[in-house]
Amino acid sequence: MITHFLFGSPKQLKHLNTFELCEWRNMIDSVPTKPVEGQKTGTSGLRKKVEVFMEENYLANWIQALFNSLSPEDYVGGVLVLGGDGRYFNHEAVQIIIKIAAGNGVGKILVGKDPVNPCCFCCHSKEEGLIMSASHNPGGPEYDWGIKFKCSSGQPALESIMDKIYGNTLSTETKLQPDVSIFHLK
Repeated sequence: MITHFLFGSPKQLKHLNTFELCEWRNMIDSVPTKPVEGQKTGTSGLRKKVEVFMEENYLANWIQALFNSLSPEDYVGGVLVLGGDGRYFNHEAVQIIIKIAAGNGVGKILVGKDPVNPCCFCCHSKEEGLIMSASHNPGGPEYDWGIKFKCSSGQPALESIMDKIYGNTLSTETKLQPDVSIFHLK
């Protein structure tokens, strides 16, 4: 089975980079991980110091917990919008997120050009999305990084979803597609 990922720009999302449609073998690895403390989310997302997100499996566990908290009908074969505000660690985070999204069966991922106005990014899309931003907090290797989940309505995720994500961070096995890479992004 071939899984397709569109790194591109539909006309209604003009602020996305245009990339060609790529195909990868659908070879999924399940990677057992240990629960990571401190992943209780705030308003629709998680914000910590960059060095915390860079710890082994910290971001991967949270992303997998997000997929485990949603109904598969919400994402399998569907589209995920991914954007950020150009912060330090975004490139590494995009790699992790795409591999896990692929491992969970997401059909297409629209990756925004950094920096993207995160608010406009998901609000103009009818798809669910992830915004890589620590909002008003300073960015950089010694500062903050964050990730927020936006529902297909463009609204922040409900508290009930955030509570599910936190519950799922306490025991996680990450599904990923290891041969997916977007290092060719311009």
